[in-house]
Amino acid sequence: MGRGMRPDSRLTTNMCHSIDIGKLKKIGHFRKGCTVSGDLTSRFVNSGREVKMYVKSSRDEMLLVYDLNNERLSYRIPILYSECNYGGKRPWFSCPNLTCSKRVGVLFLAGQYFLCRHCHNLAYETQNMSDAFRLLEKAQKIRGRIGGIMTSEPFPERPKGMHYRTYAKMSSEYNQALNQSWGIAADRWGKVI
Repeated sequence: MGRGMRPDSRLTTNMCHSIDIGKLKKIGHFRKGCTVSGDLTSRFVNSGREVKMYVKSSRDEMLLVYDLNNERLSYRIPILYSECNYGGKRPWFSCPNLTCSKRVGVLFLAGQYFLCRHCHNLAYETQNMSDAFRLLEKAQKIRGRIGGIMTSEPFPERPKGMHYRTYAKMSSEYNQALNQSWGIAADRWGKVI
């Protein structure tokens, strides 16, 4: 169990191999009238284990082939589309689990198959964090958007080109998240001592 983790923590999405439909679209998959084939290598960050996949996609489906535990798995994943507000269509995976078939943007490999996070019962990393660490993470993201690095350093100066109201709002949100996290931590330490 990591620092700031809840004792009932579940496997998280960043601990699993994943296939993101947005990234596949950027490299040319799902174009009308095209069939795209190619190899993808997914590296599992925590263990360094690699899964080599062969992907063949057309506009309506994607064929996924990969080796796992000395077994070759091959199945088709339907592609669904939704209309965008300003024209065009956005592709989605239809979860290959026959009892689910949810429209999702990312499929995860937690067991033997790439399925949606709901089928694998995966949590986002922040869902396993304590409230104080979640607020610290929020404050850190706000700093990162402005160009700051460490929480212990003073809040960064307003970047050139950023509107004053935007900077003031971000600064206020940062201070509020930081103060709340310190308040929660102080309450917990007060109960422990």
